[in-house]
This record gives sequence, C-alpha cells and structure tokens, in this order.
Amino acid sequence: MGCRREFFWLVILTARPLIVRPPKDTRVQLGYDAVFACTASATTPVGVTWVKENSRMQAKALTNTVKYLIKENIGYNSTFGIKMTVSLLVVKHVQLADARNRYWCTTTSKEGTADSSAARIFWSQKETEPYSVDVLEMREHRSIEYGEDITLSCVV
Repeated sequence: MGCRREFFWLVILTARPLIVRPPKDTRVQLGYDAVFACTASATTPVGVTWVKENSRMQAKALTNTVKYLIKENIGYNSTFGIKMTVSLLVVKHVQLADARNRYWCTTTSKEGTADSSAARIFWSQKETEPYSVDVLEMREHRSIEYGEDITLSCVV
C-alpha cells in the first residue's frame, strides 16, 4: 500500500483590514523624540492614518519646526496575498504636555476599517532603558523549505 500526499494553497481573496501590531506606550526623557509604530494588514493595499486625541494627523516634511513626523506606508507583501503596511509616528522633542495625549492608528479599505488601541508617552527623568525594536522594512522575501538554513541580518 502506498501513501498519498496532497498539497493545496489557500489564497485569501478579500478580508477586512486588521491592525496586527498596534502602537505601544513609550517612555522617553523630556526633550527627546518618541516613536510609535503601527502595522496593518489587508488583502488590498491599505494606508495607515495616525490620530491624536480624536484628530487625524497629517504627514509633514522634516523641518526644525515640525512637532510630528509620519513615515508613511512602509509596505510589503506577505504570503497568501496579504499586504502588510508599517507606519511610524515621531513626536519630536517630547514635553510634559505630550504625555496628556493618546495616539493610535487606523486603517481603511473597501472591506472595512480597523482601529488600534491608544498608546501614550511617559516621561522619564533618567536615561531610558533599552527597548525592543520592530521590523520596519523587509528588504527581500524568500520561501524556504523545512530544515533549510537561513541567515538574517539586522542594522541598528
């Protein structure tokens, strides 16, 4: 008797957008920059919009007078037709007043809308502790077989 194997691919044609990695609370010293990251996924390319206390934020060019910077839509494709989008919000030169605000991200596609939970800035009077980092950009996409070796590199 023989053993019969069957393989199939699942392709998702349409799905509501989803915030797969919401922004997290961050702790910084006064005068330093705070950075929030948001990752959204959907079957169609989506954009990420940042919200501060119920007001949508606009992307600004980098200047010395700008308080908020948005690195828009660092996008990449995932497997099975899902598109992932990463967006960064930078709050420049944090002051005590910035700690009163809540920041979150939202994404919309023709299939629906998704909102993240809110994140806040907490200030510290001493040097901040090292923190974890998120993958912000995938330089390449490769498939490997189970048991194969793969080398990953990281630039800090």
